[in-house]
Amino acid sequence: MSCPCIKGRTVFRFQMFSNCSWYRVCRRETYRIKSTIYHALHRSRIELEDLIRGDRSRRTKVVANRLSTLLRLFDYILTNECPPENIQIPTISETSGCDENDEDVHVVCDFCGADAFQSFFECHTCVPSNSESSASATHGNGYAICPACYSEGRSCRCEIMKAVQCRPFKVLVQERQKTIKVLRDCEALEPSPRFDFEQEKKLFSDDRSGVFRAACVLADQRRQADARTCSIPSKSSHIVPSTWALYCRKCHSARCYLHLATNFHMHSVEALLLHDKDRENSSYHQRHVLLRNSYGSKLPAFLRATENGTVPDASMRSVYNASTFDRCKPMNPTFMKLGWYDGRADIVMINNDSIEGGADASDRIEESPLSSLSSDSGPVANSPPIRGTLHPSSNEAQTRLQCHDSDPVFTETTA
Repeated sequence: MSCPCIKGRTVFRFQMFSNCSWYRVCRRETYRIKSTIYHALHRSRIELEDLIRGDRSRRTKVVANRLSTLLRLFDYILTNECPPENIQIPTISETSGCDENDEDVHVVCDFCGADAFQSFFECHTCVPSNSESSASATHGNGYAICPACYSEGRSCRCEIMKAVQCRPFKVLVQERQKTIKVLRDCEALEPSPRFDFEQEKKLFSDDRSGVFRAACVLADQRRQADARTCSIPSKSSHIVPSTWALYCRKCHSARCYLHLATNFHMHSVEALLLHDKDRENSSYHQRHVLLRNSYGSKLPAFLRATENGTVPDASMRSVYNASTFDRCKPMNPTFMKLGWYDGRADIVMINNDSIEGGADASDRIEESPLSSLSSDSGPVANSPPIRGTLHPSSNEAQTRLQCHDSDPVFTETTA
């Protein structure tokens, strides 16, 4: 995999820091952007080490500048792939015996189609027992959801998914440390340029980012089974599962993630990371009050940044995408549940009654409102596709107010 050119890095920067709406609408990732940046960083670092050891030339400065740019992008990746402290996350490399840097480790999110470069959530329970993934039960073979989707409420049917990483996180951290060292060595030999690096401790403790850490918090909360009331001023309150809402001790009320985004302009990732930062929820309270009052004034600048391809405010980007892109097309809807921000889902599936037939077929249909979408994980020859739209509520006008309080309704037409 060759190092990206200047134009290529501009595309990466735009896709990673700008709209990033493709995972909201579920558009399969083609270029494996995070993986490309990681391997480009690794090879550029080795190239710079060779240049420093050998006869330095003008190319040394060029490679150093390129490596510095890649490092900033890689830092963004690390921030959102960092696991919670003091938690042991199983890895594919440990269970499968493959090399930690094996480029063949490739997990794709079954909901949005994104490349799960480092972290994902996996379920073997919802997968049929006769499938290969359930039989082998090895990490990377189950129903996979990327952290971005999982942190927005998307999941498998049972919602109890286990966090997995492709390789030990320390492998990525060590690559960063080696990159910083070679850039420092370059600084010692060249009067310019000077490189600025984020301190490692600060990089991995950002309260406003860290998608995988937030998703792990949610995964832990999903083991609870009680309910909460979402209280919206001047509007009807409604009961939601405890994992759909956060209680604010300062406000003396709970609010669901959908209303946090639409009414308070706070995304679930930021809310999950800030909520338990202090006992009284002070940080969480101050932040959602600030965002509610400042979102409108900051929106024009955010929109200009996205149009220009510059780096927009991360908090604004997340909540804007969640509020704007509420229609999705899940890649593998067989075992999925929609997220809090999914207003509707376009479903294209294979009609495979021959596989679903059997004594337990009717039982599976009664299990869940989504089980009528069941199909085998692979395509079936000579089976016509089923197309339709899945709504969280039969009445779209009430969906926002009721916060998915009604069962999903699926209307299908056979092509």
